[in-house]
Amino acid sequence: MQETYLNAFTKLDSFRAESRFSTWITRIAINTARMHLRRVLPQEEYDTVSEDQNAPDSILSFPGQHPNRPEAALGRAQVRGFLESAVAHLPPDLRLPFLMREAENMSILAIARDLSLNPITVKTRLFRARRRLRIALEERIQGGFDAIFPFDGERCADMADRVAAELRVRTH
Repeated sequence: MQETYLNAFTKLDSFRAESRFSTWITRIAINTARMHLRRVLPQEEYDTVSEDQNAPDSILSFPGQHPNRPEAALGRAQVRGFLESAVAHLPPDLRLPFLMREAENMSILAIARDLSLNPITVKTRLFRARRRLRIALEERIQGGFDAIFPFDGERCADMADRVAAELRVRTH
């Protein structure tokens, strides 16, 4: 979080207000977390010269070969259920273009051609479908992201102090 705040503060001038501030800072948090994971992944060098033929446990596994953790699988199943329910409750005139775009990966022009609609109408319907889905998911989450990631109290104040200290170090 501290690194996210630092990144957001140093790039605050690049916020263009094309989306909500919370969306912008959430994207920074996700990118910061991904960069952190890249740095901490253990990397093992493969050397054909010193390869030990008698060490079966030294086989390098390909990325993504590890079994899924149960809590991650459960979380994905719950989110999938929320999404399926939310999409099923969309009006047909919004659901069909949304599924054509997101599930079938069709272009706006192809959807417009197949449904005999103006491409601008397709874009409008996609926007409305996404907005309704976002609202439905926020209602299911009960409180939205603010309830999941509260930013208040002493913890937030301590983090702000650490960010300010780090900014002083970086600017000198």
